[in-house]
Amino acid sequence: MKRKFSPERFYRPYLTAALIYLIATIVFTWPFVLTLASSVPDKKDTIIHIWKLGWGAHALTTPGAKFWEGAIFYPAEHSNALEDSHAGILPFYWPIAAISGNPVLGHNVALLLTFFLSAMAMFMLAMYWTNDGGAALAAGLVFGFNPSRLTALPEIHMLTWQWAPLIFLFMERYFREGRWRDGALAAVFLFWQLASSLYLTYIIAMGIFFYIIIRFFWGNIALKKVFTRGIALATTFLILSFLFLKPYLANYTRGILERPLDHIVHGSLSLPDDLISAYYWNWLYGRLFQRFGEGIPIKQYFPGISVILLGAAGIIHLMKSKNRKSPAMLFVILMAAGFGMALGPYLVIWEKPSAMPLPYLFLLKILPGLSAMRVPARFMYLAILAGSVLVAFGAKAALAWLGEHRISKAAGTALITLVLSAEFISVPIPLDPIPSLKAAPPVYKWLRGPDGPPGSPIKGAVLEIPFDGPYFDENYMYMYYNLSHFRPIANGVTSFIPEYFNQLQRDFQYFPAKPLLDSLRSRNIRTLIVHADRIKWVPAAQPPDHLLPFARIKRPWGWKYVNVSAALPAERWMVATSAQTLAYLNDALQATSSGAWLSALGCVELRLYEQEQFPMDTILICPAQGSLQPGEEPLCNPARQVAMSALITGDFIKNPQKVIEAYLSPAPGGLLIKNIPPYPYEIPKWSAATLEQNGLRLIKRFGNDLVYLIE
Repeated sequence: MKRKFSPERFYRPYLTAALIYLIATIVFTWPFVLTLASSVPDKKDTIIHIWKLGWGAHALTTPGAKFWEGAIFYPAEHSNALEDSHAGILPFYWPIAAISGNPVLGHNVALLLTFFLSAMAMFMLAMYWTNDGGAALAAGLVFGFNPSRLTALPEIHMLTWQWAPLIFLFMERYFREGRWRDGALAAVFLFWQLASSLYLTYIIAMGIFFYIIIRFFWGNIALKKVFTRGIALATTFLILSFLFLKPYLANYTRGILERPLDHIVHGSLSLPDDLISAYYWNWLYGRLFQRFGEGIPIKQYFPGISVILLGAAGIIHLMKSKNRKSPAMLFVILMAAGFGMALGPYLVIWEKPSAMPLPYLFLLKILPGLSAMRVPARFMYLAILAGSVLVAFGAKAALAWLGEHRISKAAGTALITLVLSAEFISVPIPLDPIPSLKAAPPVYKWLRGPDGPPGSPIKGAVLEIPFDGPYFDENYMYMYYNLSHFRPIANGVTSFIPEYFNQLQRDFQYFPAKPLLDSLRSRNIRTLIVHADRIKWVPAAQPPDHLLPFARIKRPWGWKYVNVSAALPAERWMVATSAQTLAYLNDALQATSSGAWLSALGCVELRLYEQEQFPMDTILICPAQGSLQPGEEPLCNPARQVAMSALITGDFIKNPQKVIEAYLSPAPGGLLIKNIPPYPYEIPKWSAATLEQNGLRLIKRFGNDLVYLIE
């Protein structure tokens, strides 16, 4: 007798999984749930994402505000497209932040939801393929709570991965049945992923490419429906995606959204250490495996022994003759593809790059946007997604071995769940306290209002000083407190920095020189907030008559920014002859369209970076021409070119000063190099009369916070 359909029996596995994943979200992130309104993981990085969510909600609810023209890095265009806009995360952030008035709480709730939703999405995908609730439960735990997710806690857009399993779920259903609804849902979730995280969308796009190619090699495809309806769906998706990506494309064509090759190599998966490096706070493996690798959180991908065993069991199960033609085999290929992409452009062994090129290097040259990804190792996310499905097949095989009795299956499911949980537990997670916006300093409360403070003469955008060091610590808080007034500020921190901001920071050593103030005035930056208690005042230096121009030189793998120096100080020079050093510096001497100013202005000032926005050292370079006599200024000769290859050593990133010193030698020839201190962290001390003479007027004082107007 055929059993009647029972909604309770159908939904019971989903409800059970939801309850378990809800508990797991609280347990695996403990004690985060106790301080959701007042703490964040890694305050600096998290503030960037809190600001992006806060600005997005403000722009979409405030007449006249433009979503892509963020209130930071004024007057840069499309400043909200310097990295992910987080538009797809707003539905989870907005209601909580609006009701509570606390953007930190809104961000943290959205952050925790990524764990729960990712696990549930994988449960649905694994349930579709295995039709086994216990096996799907294990897959959801692996995908939603593996320790590598905890390494990305400060970056909510790198955790918003819950749409990926749903994309593959509805794609497979569309391939099999060709229904409009399934194809439309796959497109909707892919667009939602695009709006949440461009980084992860690029990764999943590669997975979709492999998926579609491989899927056509297996049967059971509604080919006619898939093809005809797929064209309409793909066209609609591409049009919407193009409209959404226009601001990013504008920044990309300006050369902003690109990474140097040495950064990409440094972010590649290193064998074998990154695969046996575990999250530091993991109870079982954290300290045990800390000896392996550099301990960089974004490259810690040891999944746990039980995950490896279950995944291997899943592969063995699919490799059996009766399953070998199953479409599920494509998850084995997807896992291999994700692993291969994670290796990056050059094979890296024990964090030492080799000269062995990999397919990623070729893709860098032909795929637009790929050079914006600093960490190819994150393609392991695709391997984790595919591996989670394989874990489901392995768990299903293990549960089948225990027998079909309900008690034995329940006991087996409980055992697998407990073993996985024991390997994943990594609490307490480190948290940083963050001040409430309601307790913002008085100067920010004064800035509130659409036209500035009532009755005040404030004009234009705001610039807050000091910049405070190479890691822009102060700028993080300037962004955070911007959420209390949303006036445009020239400060900011993102993955990519507008070129003028780097120049502005360097030029501030001449504050308050008239050329600097003229430059600010021309950009409509008319208000300065000086936090006097955070500045080390030093004797004033003689300012120049004019500020030096800022230029870019195109390299094969991206842009390098250089500041042109027209005059050389009569100081000691050193000569660099190392091939690796010359390779890194050669971009400043290449015969490009910049050759004219190179020959006219003499020498070039080149900044060395750990990341684009983190200057580690600055040097002046020019070709040597024989022995340099005391007081003699060398002349730049662009004709003296040397064919060089890119510097790809990770040693430079770890300790650039040590590498530079090791490659300097007093021998004649090569390039003349002079080390210059990093960006100044000090501000020249000027009298009030000098400030007024140069066009600065004090209009308000809030203790140590001084507000000046550039007249």
